[in-house]
Amino acid sequence: MDVGNARPESEEATICQLARLGDLAQTLPLMKRLGDCRATLICDKAAEQWARQLPGVHDILSLDTQSWRAACTDNFGDLSGLFERLRGDVSRFSGDHGKRFFALNDHPAANALAVFACLDDARRWVTRNLVLMRSYVRLIASLHLWNRIHLADLWASLTHDGVPMQVPPILASKAAIQFAKTILGDSKSGRDQRICAVILGSGSPHRRIEPEAFAEWFAALPAQIRPEIVLLGGGGQQELAGRFLDGVRTRVSGVVNLAGKCSPEELVGVLAAVDLVLGVDTGPLHWAALAGTQALGLYFGEAGFHDTGPYGDGHLVLAPDCPQYPCSPQKARTCGWRCRQAYQNICAMADLLAAILQKQSAATLPVMPGLKLHASRLTPSGNEYRACGQANESDEFEPCAHLARRSLGLSSSGQSDALLDSDNRPVRENLELFYQVWKSEIEQLRFPAAVPRLVQDEAKNQAVRQLTEAREAFGFHEYPAAKRRIFSAEPAAIGA
Repeated sequence: MDVGNARPESEEATICQLARLGDLAQTLPLMKRLGDCRATLICDKAAEQWARQLPGVHDILSLDTQSWRAACTDNFGDLSGLFERLRGDVSRFSGDHGKRFFALNDHPAANALAVFACLDDARRWVTRNLVLMRSYVRLIASLHLWNRIHLADLWASLTHDGVPMQVPPILASKAAIQFAKTILGDSKSGRDQRICAVILGSGSPHRRIEPEAFAEWFAALPAQIRPEIVLLGGGGQQELAGRFLDGVRTRVSGVVNLAGKCSPEELVGVLAAVDLVLGVDTGPLHWAALAGTQALGLYFGEAGFHDTGPYGDGHLVLAPDCPQYPCSPQKARTCGWRCRQAYQNICAMADLLAAILQKQSAATLPVMPGLKLHASRLTPSGNEYRACGQANESDEFEPCAHLARRSLGLSSSGQSDALLDSDNRPVRENLELFYQVWKSEIEQLRFPAAVPRLVQDEAKNQAVRQLTEAREAFGFHEYPAAKRRIFSAEPAAIGA
């Protein structure tokens, strides 16, 4: 598929993305790969205004998934009324939505909508591409350490057309640009003073760094390089903003508190206007990266930056220097969240922020005790991260990542497949194990009963064939299969 050529106006595609705010932003690489297709986006009603900030969307259909859950839980006494209500909602999503339907989330609601939208032919959405992508997501849900492919690139792989990744920044509207100029005008008047946006919140408390820690980092910066600070967050995060302000009171001037005060459109304008955005793995951080602003992501616990780090060139990620990272909230509790404690080193964090604000190259940024710094880059096959300040970094999982990219159609001609030494038995055993586990996930993958078994089996067989061909291209198809077997402990929940 050549995205540079104009498409027939009749060619359409539908993308069903019912997940969270950050995942919505990360559908952009898929949209760009679709080129001139007339794209319809199905999203959760709570994210509809954010969806309208994405370029290339022809139409938006929103679904109040929270209302659906409440109706199905509370209204069993009026089944006829419930069915009538759901029928009215479903009718908006059924019918002809173009030749291709991309159900991104391995989620009952997304699957149900895909069934209704593709009643005429389930092959429109149950494809080899979808089977490969979903089975891979399930694989890495239990084997976190193996993943080196960004979730946005996994979704983009559904087109399976080999087009190099090219994701230009999201452009803020004229109204959003004017809003940012009005709010940040005084800050922007000083040419040498940079502006840093701080995202205080996150999806849940265990994925959050306390606002007092943020305040200490900025208070410890030398006054001559301390940036203007803009606080960002949703309406429920005003309390966090108050705690940040209490932490820096009388020590830091020039703080603009926008927590809970911006529409999605206005927030995109602010994110595009500042110089640096700092936050944990949360939605606005991903929108900042797509707006073309450098992001510094703070990762720990189960938030794997290879999956959901800021997407694009030149972003930075701090992550625990821990062999168990990424893990799970349960495992992190047992060790007392040591991965989060590293961020309590006020002097080290202030030194790192100072170096970034002074535009030092990633290779010369200071090393953080207990943490590793990574820089992002956008390659023809997608988003990648490389550790900073560590020459000749060894990654035992990189061959698995190359096998996965080849299988998913993300490889480029510039990549070398000569990754394996014929005598490197541990690497080959790891690759064989990776292949066997992925193949097992493909075979066990489940779809709604409304999808004909013939269609499911056809898509799975094609996926196994694609995976096997990619495996054989590495020249180890005659290598004895590994005896060890690993199965997912629980269904994947990425993006659900």
